[in-house]
Parts: sequence; C-alpha cells; structure tokens
Amino acid sequence: MADIENQNSLSPLSQAVETIKTAILQGQYEAVKGVNRIQLVVYFSIGKYLSENTHHFAYGSAALKVISEQLRKELPGLRGYSETQLKEMRKFYDEWIFLDAKKSVATDKCAPQKTTQKTENHPENHPTNRAYKKALIVEQLTKNPKLSRRQLGDILGLSADSVKWYIQQLQESGYIRHVGPDKGGHWEVLESK
Repeated sequence: MADIENQNSLSPLSQAVETIKTAILQGQYEAVKGVNRIQLVVYFSIGKYLSENTHHFAYGSAALKVISEQLRKELPGLRGYSETQLKEMRKFYDEWIFLDAKKSVATDKCAPQKTTQKTENHPENHPTNRAYKKALIVEQLTKNPKLSRRQLGDILGLSADSVKWYIQQLQESGYIRHVGPDKGGHWEVLESK
C-alpha cells in the first residue's frame, strides 16, 4: 500500500519532470535551428558575393585562396573559411540562386528571402535553376563565341559534365550550334525561341 501511495505521489513529480524536460529539449532544438538558419544565411550571402565577384575573374584566379588566408590573419582562430569552403559557399549560392528574389549585388542584408517556389527537388534539378544556367551559358557564348566548354565551366563554376549536358540541351533545343572543328571553331547563338 505504501508503494502505491509513493507511486501516486511521484506521478505528478514525474509529469513535472517530463514537462520541463520537453520544454528544455524544444528550446535547445529551436536554438540549434536558429543558429543553423543564421549560418545558412551567412553562407548564402558570402556565396552570393563570391559568385558575383569571382566567377568573372574580377579578383584573379587565386582570389579565394588569398581571401581565405587574409581572413585567417585578421580573425585568428577562424574556422570554416578555407579556400575549399569558400568555393563550396559560392557553389551553394549558385545552386540555390533561384531563392534570391532580388539578385542584387548588396550583401549587407542577410535576411533570408521568402519564396513561394517549391524546392523539394535537389537544387541542381530545379527547372528554374537549369533554365538560369542555360541562360548564363547563352549569355557567355554571345559575349565570346570562341569559349571552350572548359572555359565555360571555369567562368560559371560548373563541372565539365554539367557544361556538356547544358550545351547538349541548348543544341537540341535549337538555341546554339557549334560551327567548325572542335578546336578552332566557334559557337553561334541562334534566334531566341
């Protein structure tokens, strides 16, 4: 009988512990989500800045290495901003650019952009992203019809296979064609469809 009374008196205490524990865990979870959200916004903003300023060689080909080294000198103990990680931030922005509704150069506002687009699919496979990359390729080929696939990949931050796929899609759709030999030929941008 004493055990039953003991269990009954512990029941409200157990419930209190469980309620408080749940509140603590939910608070910790929300804090981690908030930190992750802020970190994603920072990475996206840095990636945006790097994408808009390093793809077109405004800073030279070793820009990310120099930026990374200088950041580490000015902020001792800084982690997560190596040359490779800066490239990943730039790639992150390039893959998710369709979320950036304004597409402005300013990076001083780091608030996440709201979007009504569905992003369940992998970002590379998102139709808006593919169309944007195709448009970038057409723009580059309009400016310089003698660009090679490798040069296009370097300028746009795309792999050789990606460039090959986009070029093939653009050729099949009748947007571009290659004239002359593989080496020494040039691209023609055909009338817009």
